[in-house]
Amino acid sequence: MHKRGVSGKLPNGALAALWVPFGTLLAFAAAAGPLADDMVSEQAYLGEVPVVLSASRMSQPVSEVPDPVTVIDREMIRASGFREIADLFRLVPGFYVGYFNGHDPVVAHGPANRYFGRVQVLVDGRSVYSPLWGTVDWTGLPLALEDIERIEVVRGPNAANYGANAFLGVINIITRHAQEDRGTTVSAAAGQPGMTDTLLRHGGRLGELSYRVTLGTRSDDGFDGKHDGKRVTLFTARGDYQLNLTDTLQAQVGYNGSKRGVGFFGDPFDIARDENVDSHFEQLRWQRSLSADNEVSLNLYHTYHGLADSYITLPYTDPTGIQVLPTPISYDTTGERYEAELQNNLSPAYGLRLVWGAATRIDRIRAPLYLGAPDTRESRLQRLFGSAEWHVTRDWVFNAGAMWEHNDVTGSDISPRAALIYHLSPRQTVRVGISSALRTPTLLEDEADFSFTAQVRLPPSYNTITTVTVPRFLSAGGLAPERITSKEIGYLGEFPRLGLSLDVRAHRDELRDLIVPTGDVAPYRFVNAYSATIDGLETQVIWRAGSRWRVWFSHSYSHVASTDPSGDLERSTPTQIYSLLAWHSFGQGYEGSLGFYGVREMEPQGDGDPLPAYHRLDVRLAKKMKWLGRRAEVALVVQNLLGPYQEFRNDNLFQRRAFVSLNLDL
Repeated sequence: MHKRGVSGKLPNGALAALWVPFGTLLAFAAAAGPLADDMVSEQAYLGEVPVVLSASRMSQPVSEVPDPVTVIDREMIRASGFREIADLFRLVPGFYVGYFNGHDPVVAHGPANRYFGRVQVLVDGRSVYSPLWGTVDWTGLPLALEDIERIEVVRGPNAANYGANAFLGVINIITRHAQEDRGTTVSAAAGQPGMTDTLLRHGGRLGELSYRVTLGTRSDDGFDGKHDGKRVTLFTARGDYQLNLTDTLQAQVGYNGSKRGVGFFGDPFDIARDENVDSHFEQLRWQRSLSADNEVSLNLYHTYHGLADSYITLPYTDPTGIQVLPTPISYDTTGERYEAELQNNLSPAYGLRLVWGAATRIDRIRAPLYLGAPDTRESRLQRLFGSAEWHVTRDWVFNAGAMWEHNDVTGSDISPRAALIYHLSPRQTVRVGISSALRTPTLLEDEADFSFTAQVRLPPSYNTITTVTVPRFLSAGGLAPERITSKEIGYLGEFPRLGLSLDVRAHRDELRDLIVPTGDVAPYRFVNAYSATIDGLETQVIWRAGSRWRVWFSHSYSHVASTDPSGDLERSTPTQIYSLLAWHSFGQGYEGSLGFYGVREMEPQGDGDPLPAYHRLDVRLAKKMKWLGRRAEVALVVQNLLGPYQEFRNDNLFQRRAFVSLNLDL
């Protein structure tokens, strides 16, 4: 495989496409009149500076967090027009989003790989990271987009707070408190290709209990010419109960059931068929406020994920005349996770805040085809973590943290982190940080025994039938965890008079003991093979111009150097990823938004193909109004106005798509 040249320059077509949203913005500005009359005051602007929870498990303004954080709020979610949760991460600097098929998105920070991710994903503190694959089934999440309050994305290693899989980042999805959704809401959307979405949500209050129930469906036909559509049904319920003045209890349950098209037309071994996936969770969180600056919480949850995919291959004769007989194949897997986590936040002295805690986890996985045995594998994990924030002076803040973690695969490890923050002024901050993290091998990487067994008839008489076993993946075990040392310097500036917020991060990530499958032909074996260095620059700009304008811009540049002679690691990380989302209110309930997204040429790992650079333009137009005396909104979304482009594979052609949605409060 030849290494392809990568250029940091945008092609002329991309420059022209980039002018489209900027030119439209200028036209909007001319139509809207002078911005100065509608500019927010400095005090109001500063009130919008987000406070985040995910960087160090304590509430902090973004100017004092030890890691770079991107916040995707409800305003951004609505303006984007996206209907898939995974697509939202196109708005985050350095994050790649692609689709292996119509229902299998890949979200990556750094090298893009379908099978093994390196970003920890949480929903209300509940890990949804698969212990078998090390990835997230985004389509199977028991979660409605409309129930999300905000998403906090930590753009760097954070194993010191969230454990081994927070290798290149953390995604923390936070749902809305039940008391924020009173009454009944219905919504529906329909469009191309074969898209039909519905949602019914009801919230209310019974004494000190606030509750919310959400029912939804989501379906579409996937990519043209492929059997990769999906039909999803989901249910979630949340209750928030105020036990007394100091104690609160939160309970959640959720279910997601989906039928998905997999396989390929004309392939006798991987035939076009439907698989069924069921996911559910139960979660209980208790929180006690011991004092104004001392709080303890206990988080308990159980998750389940089951895949049913069994079929019989078609008869096949290979070029040598060997006849492969129909063979039953079952990809069925089940996975369960039980976790309990105790956390204490306190402030023992002026200017000093601490958070510490402990957790224990049990994973149970059954994957006969992948692991070579029908029994259920069980793995256990224990961890201790702690972080401290010390305001040394008015201008200097020191953050430090570490996690000790023990698991049944690689034993015990410690992941430390430290950051020093200096306030150049009340609205300008410089941050310097270093952190160390690891990624534990997945069960499949460490214990794979994946092979196909079939019966064949041999020429010339075809009277002889024999059994043939074809191995695919084999693991000898004993893998070491992947390791990373990340160094960064960041700048955060707030310019209230201009309505601007600027976040710039330069980083060097040194990765070693990377786990890869070796060999040019099967059986492939997982080994700790390569190291890599990623030098990058990430930029995020937010512009607020009064109540009528919002613009979010992100850009990342990455350069990868590795010891992998094939160059796969270099090609799997795009040199540039950029996005621009602009929203404008025209008045009288009318609003519009433009989304522009681009990725440089790349070749994602995990059955990905070499892909040319692409850019995409989305448009959303909406009207808020009263209908039958109730609040309503109708919206038109058109995705990819600039023409087809390839998603992850060459045969995944993303065509122009359009849909109309209606939202009504009853």
